[in-house]
Amino acid sequence: MIQAKIFGSFFLIFAALLWAFMRYLSEKKRLNLLRFYSALASEIKRQIEMLNLPIERIIESADMSGIKNVMKECPQKIDIPFLMETAKRELYSEDSEKVCDFFLDIGRYFRDEETRRSAYYSSVISEALSKREAEYGAKCRMYFTVSLCMALGFIILII
Repeated sequence: MIQAKIFGSFFLIFAALLWAFMRYLSEKKRLNLLRFYSALASEIKRQIEMLNLPIERIIESADMSGIKNVMKECPQKIDIPFLMETAKRELYSEDSEKVCDFFLDIGRYFRDEETRRSAYYSSVISEALSKREAEYGAKCRMYFTVSLCMALGFIILII
């Protein structure tokens, strides 16, 4: 009987730490994806200022290794609908709204307005990234602490 309780206790601790680790990986993925979108917005802003290329050509020529490293499956040709769908699916809602607003708004205006709007969205996405980076450490510690405390609480109830 006591062996079953000990085994159950270790199993609960293992499950709690595994859950916390999965949440940690999820937060890391969101943060890396937001870093990619921030870098892409800065690159689009730079390309519009310097070359005034259409948005589709800018995205075709942009470095997409950031999203390919984060996402398991990516199409061969990454386009705006895929980037928006990925943001909606993977990011927090307020961050995905900012990213989607950027992709919906960009490519519709003349050069001066495009430059102004791309600079605005680049700063908005960078601010969101800064906010998430500041929260990242505390969230990960919270996941591990809460899951371990819950497991220990269940262990106390079992024993």
